Amino acid sequence: MSQLTKPTGHLQVKGERGSRRWFALWRDADGRHQRLLGPAHVKDSGRKTQRGAIIWRSADGQKPTPSHLTPEEAAAALRAILEAAPREPAATEFALAGPGATATFGDAVAEWLAYVEHEKQRKPSTVRDYRNVARHDLLPRFGAETPLRRVVRGRVVGDTFSIDDVERFRRDLLAREDLSSRTAQKVMTLCSSVFKLAKRRKMIDANPCVDAERISVRASDDFNILSPIDFEAVVRACTGPREVAVVSVAFYAGLRLGEIRELRRGDVDWAKRMIYVRANASAGQRSTTKGGRVRSVPLVDELARRLETLSRRRHWTDADDYVFATDRGARIADKDVRSLFYDSLDGAGFANLRGDVDKHGDPQKPIVFHDLRHSYCSWAVDVWPVPDVRAFAGHRDISTTMKCVHRTAKATHATMADEALRRMLASAGDAVGLTAAHADAR
Repeated sequence: MSQLTKPTGHLQVKGERGSRRWFALWRDADGRHQRLLGPAHVKDSGRKTQRGAIIWRSADGQKPTPSHLTPEEAAAALRAILEAAPREPAATEFALAGPGATATFGDAVAEWLAYVEHEKQRKPSTVRDYRNVARHDLLPRFGAETPLRRVVRGRVVGDTFSIDDVERFRRDLLAREDLSSRTAQKVMTLCSSVFKLAKRRKMIDANPCVDAERISVRASDDFNILSPIDFEAVVRACTGPREVAVVSVAFYAGLRLGEIRELRRGDVDWAKRMIYVRANASAGQRSTTKGGRVRSVPLVDELARRLETLSRRRHWTDADDYVFATDRGARIADKDVRSLFYDSLDGAGFANLRGDVDKHGDPQKPIVFHDLRHSYCSWAVDVWPVPDVRAFAGHRDISTTMKCVHRTAKATHATMADEALRRMLASAGDAVGLTAAHADAR
């Protein structure tokens, strides 16, 4: 007999004030689990546990909705989970198969989505993208109800999906006109991740993607940039101080759009002339920056003057208020930031940069808001050493920063070459003159 395991667990409250949620975390015979219970109707009691966790109490007033949970209700939900949790490991043998004995591809996808969300702690925006890929590409292709193992006369005889199935899927993805090669590569990578986890969880014997051909995408170091002169033309087309400051933070400090939206007033250090990039807005929530690292960026005078203009406003002036707060104090919407940038591009006479083809009719990559960050890196490598720019931009690998080096001004190098060539040609001229003089003497 297998040893019985007593399920144990605890509760956590995650999220900021106004969007806090209860999560149940527990361990049973099948391993560790996490489940969202619902929105939390709580407030900080001012006390903490021995481990330093906040002890929550019921918030004042009535619950906003019936789905909101008080601490007592959340504790009752956890007790119900623990009572129903298995105390003996689930069987993993698939030799004999009865009704429902084998998992389906839909089960594998659901297991994988729960894994990346709760165990890998991927950002909400990343999990949302994964769900979209599963819904639009993986499940329609392989079938949510398709058993992962083939059963003949009540006995499992092997896995349902083979490398041939994966190869056909890869070819069909590449043949689709609505998908880029990079998107097809992403879908295949996530498909392999589903099968890889299914193999670890004993749902299949082998990952059919292991020996399948990979989709290769040739990386391009070319991207859209605006020079400081062109950018200032865009600034002059902006409609107000906040709009000017928003695009300027991207161009003069290299912040990503989510980092701009999450920037707090306390993150601007006027004394040290630094902007501290601590967080990122992801799927409507405060999250870590890309790579999870906090960084600081020099606050140049041009940007400081524009941010200082915003500091004179009458409302939302606390250190934890958003730099680019709306009239109600919320973070500015990403669609609004993009719209104001594109409208300013049009007003500055750069509407052609938004097209899919250039003035000659040749294909071009339309400029996007993120290209302001590329523009920052391109002028920054003219000013600071590349390792410094890497740190300011928050690049994980210096090779990302090096993509901007070919954009750096080459005037100094051209001057060096001019001087060397003049010396070479002058020596050649002297030699030609001496040769002519000897010929005349003869």
